[in-house]
Amino acid sequence: MMKNDIALQVFTKANIPGVVKTRLIRDLGEVGASRIHQKLLDHAVGVAAETFPGNVELWVAGDLEHASICEQAQRYPLKVFAQAGGDLGDRMLHALRNGLESSHRVLLIGADAYSIDQHYLQLAVEKLREYDVVIGPAHDGGYILIGCNSTNEKMFENVAWGTENSLKNTLHSLRQCGMRYGLLPERWDIDTFTDIKSHAPQLLED
Repeated sequence: MMKNDIALQVFTKANIPGVVKTRLIRDLGEVGASRIHQKLLDHAVGVAAETFPGNVELWVAGDLEHASICEQAQRYPLKVFAQAGGDLGDRMLHALRNGLESSHRVLLIGADAYSIDQHYLQLAVEKLREYDVVIGPAHDGGYILIGCNSTNEKMFENVAWGTENSLKNTLHSLRQCGMRYGLLPERWDIDTFTDIKSHAPQLLED
């Protein structure tokens, strides 16, 4: 089987009010947080599809038949998969390995990475010509993008997910595995109402 050059995977959740963007609920309510989630997903998939048309995968936590997921699959040529595994590291490793079965290189982004654009994604691909792994650091100590051309079962071992140490822990694990990594410029994502006000107030517009 001929492999594609690149696959771009978007991690997201089925858009169920009260389940998505829970850190926004205090300020925006469940429905308001759900609207933000949808805008973020629309943006992430749109940028991905424009950059790598025909090579986008949507990896979903929750109902794969939910309207928010079906709408994306109807709008763009993309494949939909269920996230599988325990913590975030397990789920990302499963997705990355799956992607490498059909593509030489894989990029994975979160749907809340609103600061990602086509240039950033293309820069990540270029980095993968030099390194085993590429990471896009986030302003909060995590990261908004990870890409690879190979994996190691321990590359996400002992990572404190959702903390300011997520990136630092991941880099330590990669070094322990002997994987060469390159870092992209730091960007931001949307987790809190402060993030919206600071970086993307346009998300609050109807």
